[in-house]
Amino acid sequence: MRQRGATATVAVAMPILRFTAALALYAGIAVAAHAQTAGVTVGAPWAPATITANQAGAIYLSVTNKGAKADRLTAAATPVAAQAMLHDTVFADNVARMLMVTAIDVPPGETAALEPGGIHIMLTGMAKPLTAGSKFPLTLTFRDAGKITVEVEVRPFGTTR
Repeated sequence: MRQRGATATVAVAMPILRFTAALALYAGIAVAAHAQTAGVTVGAPWAPATITANQAGAIYLSVTNKGAKADRLTAAATPVAAQAMLHDTVFADNVARMLMVTAIDVPPGETAALEPGGIHIMLTGMAKPLTAGSKFPLTLTFRDAGKITVEVEVRPFGTTR
């Protein structure tokens, strides 16, 4: 509903607001592949492409703590999966098993590497396959740094780095 006398202001302000929102979105996407909050930096998030939607997916990245005290990664969430769980791969008798972990500690001055064959984020309940070349948001929750959202790059199936 328009008010009399406000029409010109609304007509000029709306394009400016749209431009500002688009610029903010673009800027957020441009820096999302490498995000930092309260001394915690998340770098190089990526996921291998999946063949089917019902296949489990995985996300790999690094978390560096440049702060003075330890922090913990306690949760992950993404709109591409019903669940994003913190997992570790354990090898016993030449068999790899994935175990859910409650948190990943990141001591001050150190980097936690989430990589194939080790600690990673497991995706289940995906509505569609992860397609090489696409990107999707991932929100990580830290005990002290809070929530950090990054953009995950999907790499070709079979990629290990």
